[in-house]
Amino acid sequence: MKIKTLALFIFLLSIVSGCKKVEVAATEVPISNADYIIFSNVNLGWGCKAAKVYKIENQKLYLDESGGFCKVEAKDYVFKGNVLEDNKFKNAENILKLFPAKLLEDTRETIGCPGCADGGMLYLEIKKDNKIQRWRIDDAVFYKELDTNNQPIPSYLSSYAKEVKKVLEIL
Repeated sequence: MKIKTLALFIFLLSIVSGCKKVEVAATEVPISNADYIIFSNVNLGWGCKAAKVYKIENQKLYLDESGGFCKVEAKDYVFKGNVLEDNKFKNAENILKLFPAKLLEDTRETIGCPGCADGGMLYLEIKKDNKIQRWRIDDAVFYKELDTNNQPIPSYLSSYAKEVKKVLEIL
C-alpha cells in the first residue's frame, strides 16, 4: 500500500512540477474606462516643437495644433483641440487597444534621455481613475530598444512606441 501511495505521490508531483506558469502578455489595458489619453512626438532639438498633439476621449480623436504644449510644463499643459473625423479615430484605435498595462505601473515620468543629442520624445499622458500619469520617453524608442545614451528601454514600451509612430505617420 505504501508503494502505491508513494508512486501516486511521485506521479502527481511530476505532473505539478511539469506545469509551467503561463503569463499572459499585458498588451491591452481596459482603457475604455480611462478618461483620456494624449500622445505626441515632440521635437526637442533646438527648442521644443510639438506641431501636433492628439487626444483620444470618448471614442473621438482630437488634434491640438496651438503650440501650447511647448510653452508650459507638461503638468500645466491644457489640451485645446478640435475633434477630427471618425475615420481618423479608427486610424488611432491601436493607441488604446495596445496600451501596455506595465506602463501604468512605471512611476518614472522620464524614460531614457528625451532631448539628448538634439532628439525628441514620445509624450504620453493618461487620466484613469482620477489619476493623471505622464511619460516623457526618449524618441529613440521609435526605432530601437536603447535610448540615446545606449541604456535599455523596456521591450513592451518599444513595441508600443513603434505602433504609436505608425499611427502618427498615418494621421
